[in-house]
Amino acid sequence: MQYLLGSYCQFLQAAGGRGDIIVESRGKKEDKLIKAAFEHFYDLGLESIPSKDMRVLLDSEISIKDKRDLICGLELADMLALPAKWGALHENGVVEKLSSNFTLKVIGAIRPKHYKNPAGSSKRLI
Repeated sequence: MQYLLGSYCQFLQAAGGRGDIIVESRGKKEDKLIKAAFEHFYDLGLESIPSKDMRVLLDSEISIKDKRDLICGLELADMLALPAKWGALHENGVVEKLSSNFTLKVIGAIRPKHYKNPAGSSKRLI
């Protein structure tokens, strides 16, 4: 969560934006842990983003939604997560061959999407 929050906040800073965090419910116990982790980072900040900056960039509450709500962004994330994972594993030599046409198409579509920070360097999304 720390890495994702840091990357998201850096993106928001560069874009001059503000955002919120929406996650899919995993169960009462897990949701409570996710909420506590978010509150911890929001209150104390991250190594790369101080808490004062996080308060400017993010809403103070994490939104936890049920799968049955069919939130479009969460459905899209579900659809991209596994192919992105396999792409990263392939790039790092953990898996040799990717055989799923869907996975290859998704990787081909998202690989060129790099976030360019203000200094011009790329940060890979996968």
